[in-house]
This record gives sequence, structure tokens and C-alpha cells, in this order.
Amino acid sequence: LLGGRTGFFVFRGPHHDRWIDNWFIAAHPGNPLIGKWSEDYSHYVTRLKKHPSTYFMMIYVLQWRLLREKALRLAFHASGGLPSVPAFFLQAYLEGKADAAPFVEAKAAGFPVSKLNWRLDMPEEELHARLDALGV
Repeated sequence: LLGGRTGFFVFRGPHHDRWIDNWFIAAHPGNPLIGKWSEDYSHYVTRLKKHPSTYFMMIYVLQWRLLREKALRLAFHASGGLPSVPAFFLQAYLEGKADAAPFVEAKAAGFPVSKLNWRLDMPEEELHARLDALGV
């Protein structure tokens, strides 16, 4: 995995306001990106007086730290990552929002993983049949 060489891996660029996706993170023990991110998020959460209103706050906390600290920003830019958008192609197909072609192309190109939503309203037999038809 790309994080093996750099000590940190995330899927990147899911949307214009988010530099990363945080559903799959890999890091070596003691990685400074994870350590600072954890410290900042813990500080944010312990000061809350109510439930956070921003769903992506964990991501924004990391981005804020990267903007403020050049050494971490450089480490982040040197770290491993893949574009996150192809990881959602299979989910879009299963939800009926896209055809299978983008997923098939990403899979053929060696894209390593797809993110599936556990809330997918589809009987398990149908899910297995559709995945089998795609060779997954």
C-alpha cells in the first residue's frame, strides 16, 4: 500500500471542500500526521457543549492543522493516497445512480477497494448476484 513507504495513506479529494475521505486510513505507529490530528480532534471534542453540527468536522480539523503547520503539510503531500471518487463507483451502480462501466474500468485498472454503504436497501441474494455478474 502507498502508506507503507510514507507511513500514511488516505483516499483523497472526494469533494471541493474535503481533501481526504476518512473511511479508510492507514498509518505507521507514531505517525505525526495521525498524532497531531488525534490531538486536535480530541481537543475539539472535549470542548463541545453539544453534538457537532458539521458532519465532516474530523476532516476539517486535519485540514486546519495542515494549513497552520508547514512540516505536517509537507508530510501530508509526500504521503500515500489514491483518488477517492473511484471507490464510490460500485456503490453508485448498486444504488441505480450510474451504470457499471466506471466501476468496471476502475477495477480493470487495478483500483484496490470500493466503499459500500451498509444502508443499501437490497436483498442479500440480489447483492451477491449483481456482484457476481461484475466478477467481484
